[in-house]
Amino acid sequence: MKKILIAFVVLLGIMSTYCMAAEVIFSEKFNNIKSLEEIGFKKIRDNKKDVFEIINGELRMTFFNSPYKGTSYRKKVAVPKYGELNFELKISPAGAYDNFSLQMKLGNLLFSFRKPYWRIFRRGTNKWLYAGKIDTDKYHKCRIRFNTEKKYAEFYVDDMKNPVLVDNESDIRENANGELVIANYGHASGRIINILQNIELKKLDASAFEKAKNIPLEGTWIFYGIDYENWRLADLRSKCPQPAEDFFLMTVGAHPETTLNKYELSPNPPVNVSRLPSRIIFADMPLRPVPEYARKNILHAVRSGAKLLILNGYFTLNRGDFSGTELAKILPLDVTDPWNDAKITGGTKKEFNTVFAACGKGEVSIFLNKKLSSQAEFDMLVSCITK
Repeated sequence: MKKILIAFVVLLGIMSTYCMAAEVIFSEKFNNIKSLEEIGFKKIRDNKKDVFEIINGELRMTFFNSPYKGTSYRKKVAVPKYGELNFELKISPAGAYDNFSLQMKLGNLLFSFRKPYWRIFRRGTNKWLYAGKIDTDKYHKCRIRFNTEKKYAEFYVDDMKNPVLVDNESDIRENANGELVIANYGHASGRIINILQNIELKKLDASAFEKAKNIPLEGTWIFYGIDYENWRLADLRSKCPQPAEDFFLMTVGAHPETTLNKYELSPNPPVNVSRLPSRIIFADMPLRPVPEYARKNILHAVRSGAKLLILNGYFTLNRGDFSGTELAKILPLDVTDPWNDAKITGGTKKEFNTVFAACGKGEVSIFLNKKLSSQAEFDMLVSCITK
């Protein structure tokens, strides 16, 4: 009897800890109801062609080609300081699915689903971040885990352990009078049927959130820019923490009568970040072709303890579109003048025209010369990524 009582007390303690870590603010499985109005949603925009139905535990929304004028529903929900929004989603297009489909909003965090990605709107720059792939005619589990105090959010698709996007400058804010919005932001040549089910918004405590955001740092990302041959990258790669992943700058769309080129990476850095690199190397790499989601992941990795090594050239730093970006803020350089070399503004200056700066738990190392000229310089470069 005593053993049973002890086991019960232990179980009760475990249950109490879980309840403290995950208080449910809003949950809806769409059972035994016929409309969104029954559960407190209010229609705030109406398109007569759109059809919202609740069938067998699913919210089924049929949208048509009505660009940016579709039906929208809103429900008042509190957005906690630490929280998690879960839902399941299926998008089934009957015509060409060439643009937006379903749009959702939690507080001031706006996101939508566009073939083939989950997209998060960045209000400050009026741009979209791309998250995990959303295949059509398939159910996907989605999760947003957030810390409004740190402007931090993680986005998950299907794999609930490894986020597909880590956003260090999230728009989401704590709001006791927040809202959850479900809307047709439709733009397609035919009908689209979107299905939502199992929506749940939970309030987490700080300890539960901190455990979730610890993504392991492992391996190396190497970005091969225009004059990367000047830096003995093959030799350097052999010294890097493994596994090493390579991303090459490609010139595309060049017009024979103009000097304006367009650039892209081949391949792009992985969207799924079950791990982040412990070392990142930019070798004469302009920042423009590096996707926004990859920049955010690099920034998060450095702040978490990774080393960023930037090897200068004629098409990087102040001539590589670093100015005005979040990555520029962690550099001990002024990169605002595209016509002159970058100027040192801080950090620790060392031999061989190098500068170092701490960033969170990580470090930024920059070689300002445009090529290697001695074995001693190469040895220092190696030390930047191995020590």
